[in-house]
Amino acid sequence: MRLLFRQIQKLEYVIISGAQRKTEEFDIEDAETFALPLQMKTAKLSDPFYRLEHQEEDLQKKKEAEPVLLVCLRRVSDARHSDDHALNKALRAQLCNQKKRVAEEEAISRKRGLGIRLLPPSEEDASSAASPCEVLFHV
Repeated sequence: MRLLFRQIQKLEYVIISGAQRKTEEFDIEDAETFALPLQMKTAKLSDPFYRLEHQEEDLQKKKEAEPVLLVCLRRVSDARHSDDHALNKALRAQLCNQKKRVAEEEAISRKRGLGIRLLPPSEEDASSAASPCEVLFHV
């Protein structure tokens, strides 16, 4: 039988019988966490001159800590896709041109009395139409 008693004021449990206290120790590097700065270090960080003197060193540490490829990809992506208005405008222009082209093709096919939309004419079609007919079947 395990008996535990909770002391709310001290935020801990008192073991009365049948149990053992579990203690866990870990290293900051093993846990992949950051060490909290000491009080003396926090006092230095609040000093503007200390921060100014160590700013370049901190920036260098930051650059070394960043994954280089991911940062480069993010910068390229931001440069390409940051202006949403310009992208939207370009896509709308493409869609408008495509709709105009489709409407023209449908108008041409209706004018000729066809029930299907024709592809736009190409140079290959013109050259094959200008050449004499070939006989495909010999009897």
